[in-house]
Amino acid sequence: MQFLWQVDGYAQIPQGLAAKQTCSYFETPLSSHSPLRDDIAMPLRDTFITAFQKVDPRSMFVGVSQMATETQQGAKGNALITPQFPFALVLKPAPGLNSVKCNFAEPISQLLNLESSNQGLGVPGSTLYEVYAAKDPNPESLEHLGSLVLDSTFTSSTFGDTQLFFRHTFYADEMKAMQTADPNRAKKWAEYVDDESNYKKEGANIYWPLLPVPPPVAPPCHVLVDDNLDPACKEDTDADSCAKGGDTEQPGTCTAAGFPVCCYVQWEHPLWYKGGYRCSGQLKDCGTKNQNLLNTVAVAPPCHVTVNYQDECREFTNAESCATGYMKTGSCTASGFPVCCTQADGLGQFWHKAGVTCPDTFVPCGPQMLQSDVTIV
Repeated sequence: MQFLWQVDGYAQIPQGLAAKQTCSYFETPLSSHSPLRDDIAMPLRDTFITAFQKVDPRSMFVGVSQMATETQQGAKGNALITPQFPFALVLKPAPGLNSVKCNFAEPISQLLNLESSNQGLGVPGSTLYEVYAAKDPNPESLEHLGSLVLDSTFTSSTFGDTQLFFRHTFYADEMKAMQTADPNRAKKWAEYVDDESNYKKEGANIYWPLLPVPPPVAPPCHVLVDDNLDPACKEDTDADSCAKGGDTEQPGTCTAAGFPVCCYVQWEHPLWYKGGYRCSGQLKDCGTKNQNLLNTVAVAPPCHVTVNYQDECREFTNAESCATGYMKTGSCTASGFPVCCTQADGLGQFWHKAGVTCPDTFVPCGPQMLQSDVTIV
């Protein structure tokens, strides 16, 4: 990921995403703690991290104690009540958000696209993140606190871009509050944070494995996507694809989900659209596939097809694509195309012959502020 991997909560890039570049705000969980890695990009280190470190030597740990000293209405709480607050917060993206289109050149594009997405995301009442808490360092589990829910849609503004200021609760102030509230917990926190090695690794990457994992979905399954902002649905019929989908895959077919119109591009996975949609241009109606291909024998996944005058190879692991009639059995690698390249947005993989380097808009495959009012409920 272009930004999150650089600074925001990840001391180690999760396996399988090392080569992936994405502009999505919802690709991975976030945390109120970020590690001060040795290899943070110099522009980030020199712009704001160095300045923050002069204020607090543990500035990458943003405190949350302020939320325990005020009531929901913003009034000061009872002075006799001892504030209780966690060591760190972890935010798990709501299902479907990561599939909303974004543009690297427009950092706010994904947030603006939420409302117009086919899933009705980004509207008042919709959830952005599930909020979890790590009570103390090295937790065995996380506690679910609530949901981050939108009170309004996202909107851009000159005020938000040029004047809005977010005040951090630095770690030194957090420790003062915890020392008053619970000296024993404060001691435990200090022992952990004062260890320089922990400061270099503490963050969302540590807490991600503790977040709940949704059960796999049985086939057939589907996931809602935006095809150039047209509401669309992608369907899978094999157990592996449905199990890999995590919390984005939903049970049932696209047709049953209200997307009865099937369109395809040669050797691409078919997409389903809402009633009244007309397949046009490169998109062909699934019912009009070349009759010469309809009579050919389906092959078992994995399968592949060579494209661009047989200089490139596309590979598929779902049974439906392998049943389209023009696929050959086996992987691209086994067929003499060992170099895998993926588009910068993570969509679309092509295999090339040995010695070929990935084109400018591709990267090698991995191992397999915008304003809005929110309420925590």
